[in-house]
Amino acid sequence: MNNIPDFTIEKEPKKSKSQAVGKQFEKDFKSSIPDNVFYYRFKDGTASWGGSQDNTRFQSKNICDEMLYHKGTLYLLELKTVKGKSFSFNNVRDNQIKELEKAATHYGIIAGFIINFRDIEKTVFIDVKEFIDMMNRSSKKSFNQDDLKFHKYTEISSKKLKVHYRYDIEKFLCNVIPF
Repeated sequence: MNNIPDFTIEKEPKKSKSQAVGKQFEKDFKSSIPDNVFYYRFKDGTASWGGSQDNTRFQSKNICDEMLYHKGTLYLLELKTVKGKSFSFNNVRDNQIKELEKAATHYGIIAGFIINFRDIEKTVFIDVKEFIDMMNRSSKKSFNQDDLKFHKYTEISSKKLKVHYRYDIEKFLCNVIPF
């Protein structure tokens, strides 16, 4: 019998498929950003601490995922990707909605959500003010493509490569209008 302790390093737990898909969407989005646009991705505080968020006592409370700066406008963007044709309002933390809303009151800042509907291959930007209006007017806990017809949003053109996507970020930044 061998009583030697096992000092092997534990492998990090595998990320769930939804986490991996979300990270890939963020990578594809970042790869689409032209050189003339400043890009910064906020750090996920708990994601890098031990590789797992299961046993942490705190949660990162970033305002959003990333920040872009283009032609005098700062864009604060929370990126979400969903399987299916609907997006649950619960997919966004309350502090993000409040902080993005506050930031959007300042001149030159556009804040909101980029939502990728994977099943229908549609990606949209919804300004935080419009998102709040959607939440307040809806009797549902989510919205779908049909609901978007009654709200302001900007569609982001995309092109599928072999596996990944490229998004027309330059066109999006030039066409998005603050609400």
